[in-house]
Amino acid sequence: MKCVNQGLKVRLYPDEDMMIKINQNIGNSRFTWNKLLEYYKETYKLFKLHGYSKLKCNMTTFNVMLNMLKKEHDFLYLSESSSLQQVYRDLIQAYNKFFNGESDYPRFKSKKHDKKAFRIQNNGNIKIKPHTIILPKLGEVYYRTSKKYREKLKKVKINNVTIKIENGKYYAVFNIEIEIPEFPKTKEFVGIDLGMRTLATLDNGLKIANLDVTHEENMIKKYQKRLSRQKNNSNRYKKTLKTYWKWIT
Repeated sequence: MKCVNQGLKVRLYPDEDMMIKINQNIGNSRFTWNKLLEYYKETYKLFKLHGYSKLKCNMTTFNVMLNMLKKEHDFLYLSESSSLQQVYRDLIQAYNKFFNGESDYPRFKSKKHDKKAFRIQNNGNIKIKPHTIILPKLGEVYYRTSKKYREKLKKVKINNVTIKIENGKYYAVFNIEIEIPEFPKTKEFVGIDLGMRTLATLDNGLKIANLDVTHEENMIKKYQKRLSRQKNNSNRYKKTLKTYWKWIT
């Protein structure tokens, strides 16, 4: 058996309060990137002015800067600590690529063009339930995925989770560890024909279905709107909620 990392993406359905928290964490990550980049540039200039040739670009340096930053800006404590630590890991990687001549100098991130995402490391504080995910500092949020993936999330090791917004929709991308069998090499070949109605058709006759869940997502939106207009715990509300849960599960 071989252990590999795999990404598993699920759709999130946050309420209004959760949306505010997610956007706050995204903003905190962007703010932290820009401030740490500014701190490093200014400190490097100060070092150079006093005759030091180089300021170490490592986790120790940036962790000190992050602690200084959090003391100046209390709102950063609203973010889970590992999500801000991930910011300086990414910044260190960007600097190393620059020092190795692989990319340009790291740039400041703007609210308009920045990717709307942040990453949380799993320190045993990410909990997977049948219909919800419990995230540190954020709380509980509904999610939707296939039964197969829901069962997989319960069993596998989760390294981290990236919360992101794409086209106004909320997602969680789990980095998981799975074991896969190592198959013996053969000299056999198979032809694959990609299509619209089916994802792929093999020349041995096997067809792989297209996993389109657009209809399910539209039905979830429909019943969410209907619930918002109905009186809480009324008979109609309970009836609609029962139908809504059929689409969620």
